[in-house]
Amino acid sequence: MKKLLILIKEDLKNIYKDPMYLISFTCPLLLIIFCTIGIKFIESKFRMPLSNYYALILWMALIMTPFLIGVLVGLILLDEKDQNLIIYFSITPLKKVNYLIYRLSMPFAISFIMNLILFITTNLIKARMINIFIIVFLTSLLAPITTIFMGAFGENKLQGLTLTKLCSFILFIPAINYFIDSKIKFLTYIIPNYYSLEIIRNNYINGKILVFSLAVNIAWIFLLGRKLVNQ
Repeated sequence: MKKLLILIKEDLKNIYKDPMYLISFTCPLLLIIFCTIGIKFIESKFRMPLSNYYALILWMALIMTPFLIGVLVGLILLDEKDQNLIIYFSITPLKKVNYLIYRLSMPFAISFIMNLILFITTNLIKARMINIFIIVFLTSLLAPITTIFMGAFGENKLQGLTLTKLCSFILFIPAINYFIDSKIKFLTYIIPNYYSLEIIRNNYINGKILVFSLAVNIAWIFLLGRKLVNQ
């Protein structure tokens, strides 16, 4: 427990010192402001009705928040990886697995809180509270997936930033399905956030979509986690 508290203290210190970390942490807050105030302002100022795109806008905001938080923690992880601190943690009482659990659970928890606030305050779509919690839970899983993706394939911050471009491109591919009903839609089924878009778009959750969504997200975390642990 003491080791974890030290890690948390160091993380907060790093976020405060490094402008890049600070930007990644504050951007989700700006997203909340944009979705609560900015959209209504654009509609009234430019007489541009966006109601047909509320579901898409909300989905994009809900995946951007965990993505940015995941990038923030991913950069911290890569910084520690570059300094061989992960190897050091593996021989301390903290252990490598416990360290990684902390590194993955922290961005998930932060993303869950921010996404919950975002969903409720924006009021872009109406949904039952249980559905809101499920959507927020599923979208927040992108944070640990992004973090572990960067940690598994990157060796330093520079490589990590390059990986974020690839990661962001992949995450937004499901948005194409919002405009085009393509026969190759099934190719997006392996993308973690595809299912959250379908749920928000239809404002309906069925057992099949929920099971597939959990299976895909858990599979990504497990496969990437195993690669990182074995490094």
